[in-house]
Amino acid sequence: MDKILVVRLSSLGDILLTTPAVRVLAKRFPEAKIDFLVKERYAPLLAQNPYLRKVIKLEKGDLPELLALRNTIRKEYDLVVDLHANLRSSVITPFFGGPSVVRFRKRSFSRFLLVRLKLNLLKGNLSVPERYMKALEKFGVADDGLGLDFYADPSAEIRAKDMLHTLRFQEKEAIVLAPGAKWPTKQWPLKKFIELCNLLPGQRFIVMGEEREKGLGEEIERALPGRAVSLAGQTDFQIAGEILRRCKAMVTNDSGLMHLGCAVKVPVVALFGSTCREFGFFPFRANSKVIEKKLSCRPCTAIGKSACKLGTLECLEGISAEEVAEAVRGLLA
Repeated sequence: MDKILVVRLSSLGDILLTTPAVRVLAKRFPEAKIDFLVKERYAPLLAQNPYLRKVIKLEKGDLPELLALRNTIRKEYDLVVDLHANLRSSVITPFFGGPSVVRFRKRSFSRFLLVRLKLNLLKGNLSVPERYMKALEKFGVADDGLGLDFYADPSAEIRAKDMLHTLRFQEKEAIVLAPGAKWPTKQWPLKKFIELCNLLPGQRFIVMGEEREKGLGEEIERALPGRAVSLAGQTDFQIAGEILRRCKAMVTNDSGLMHLGCAVKVPVVALFGSTCREFGFFPFRANSKVIEKKLSCRPCTAIGKSACKLGTLECLEGISAEEVAEAVRGLLA
């Protein structure tokens, strides 16, 4: 096997979940040139990965770009590993006259049955990173038992250290809070994050998140003057990872930042609401504690929803600040 292309176009957490497959593929074929195709925005997550020769950036994602990529892939690669398995990734992977193609099987119908009918055909289902690796078994690729990878440019390490110094944080002093998520049914109420902080006197906090989550960070800053600082919307992926690496714990919703925390080996307390373990996105091989509530309505979605159909959001409202604080104390101990 000379040239291999791995495809996963987005998003933050999903790309990080592919890193074990990339690593074991490189171990199985140490002489192979392995490239990774990803949307331009997420390329920094992989830019320093030592197992990759190069990261190919999908810029527009329109049909002309996809067809041009398809022609290039047909000529240049021996194997394409499609870990996205959506319409775009299918367009760019040739069906004939080109490389061998391995596609990740999403098990979408089984997820549908679990969400709609609570018929669980996914009991004991492997995590997503394990399923990525299992898709490569026929090539002699074996799970190495390790977790997620994240590598940053040395300049990002320096900038992260400088930011912490400017904010007067020592290494391994802060607890990171990640109160945002793409969907409201994945967000533990903000008031509970603030209550949690008040249950951990003497601790200091850094709020992290995307630009759209700046308001959440500002509210936590106002509620905890002198104890909390928000960096939401102020860091790129590389700096965010290096700041996380230098913190002592993380409390997070089910989000991409949760997987970034796992990749940099920070202890993680993860709060799960509308989704569940069977979908395969729990913290992977990390020092972690997942808090969730057993309810007959869970899971109500495979990816998240804009609102709870019952109007209660009991899956997250039912998680108390005290039990989260106890989980944090346990990880810190």
